[in-house]
Amino acid sequence: MVFLLLMACIGAMAQFGCDHLVVDAEGGWEFKGLRLVPIRPKGFPGAGSANSFPNLVSFGEALAKGYIKVEERGSAAVENVHYLSVYNNSDKTVYIGGGELLMGGRQDRMVTRDTVLLPGSGRLDLPVMCVEEGRWSNKTKDFIYKGMANQRLRKVLDLTRNQVLIWKDIGRQLGEDSLVTKTFSYLARTGDKAFLQEQQSYLDYFRRQLNASDSNIVGFVAICGDSVIGMDLFANRHLLYTQSDALFHAYIDEAIRINKSPAIKDEVLAKYIESHLCDKQQQEQFLKTNGRKFMLYDKLLHLSFY
Repeated sequence: MVFLLLMACIGAMAQFGCDHLVVDAEGGWEFKGLRLVPIRPKGFPGAGSANSFPNLVSFGEALAKGYIKVEERGSAAVENVHYLSVYNNSDKTVYIGGGELLMGGRQDRMVTRDTVLLPGSGRLDLPVMCVEEGRWSNKTKDFIYKGMANQRLRKVLDLTRNQVLIWKDIGRQLGEDSLVTKTFSYLARTGDKAFLQEQQSYLDYFRRQLNASDSNIVGFVAICGDSVIGMDLFANRHLLYTQSDALFHAYIDEAIRINKSPAIKDEVLAKYIESHLCDKQQQEQFLKTNGRKFMLYDKLLHLSFY
């Protein structure tokens, strides 16, 4: 079994502390119930710009354009539920983020960890969890990319790796949203036209903001109501831009669910930044219960807080 986790090489690394990063609180982007605060490298314009990957693309783009193929692994036996076969015979490097979602197959799935498919790597086993408890079909459907799970479900995934607890959290979320679904699918809301229209309005806004930016962003702080719902940081801007659409889906889903205008106090945001970026001891402690990090040898590549 082969996993190509994260990068074979990364080039110049951005640091994940306040000495090396600027959180652009005044330049944040706000739309309806979500505010995103960009994070940029500090002090030297070229920071975070190195890209070691040829033709780096996202999971969603790779599937939509046929660069890769995802299939059920082997027979209909349930021992294959936690792996899918992914084929990359293209010249693209494909970044797959933990928490990204696929609808179809014998049941809907969620990728369990950040993975990189190198060009021409052929077939690999992709680790996944089920996000549709009530369906295991002998007939498979084509897989369709569906963005990234919200912060709440990503947290359960990353901290427990437990299928039963993932199903329980999905059940709670479906109940809170008063959704009736025969198969208990986390993706049930994607069949709601009103939700899809609301989601698209958010996506259109934040995509425009990112496209109009200075292209040197390496992370975001996401704010709903009076609190921070999460933060994601990447080792360079190429990784952030590849993952930006998936992150937008995750943050937006949470914003629509919370449904409160961003109203965080400056001192609350400042305290969050101080404890998560400036104090390494607090950062490590917080990650044990409310976050995750992905490493390549001694290099930190992706940091998430929930």
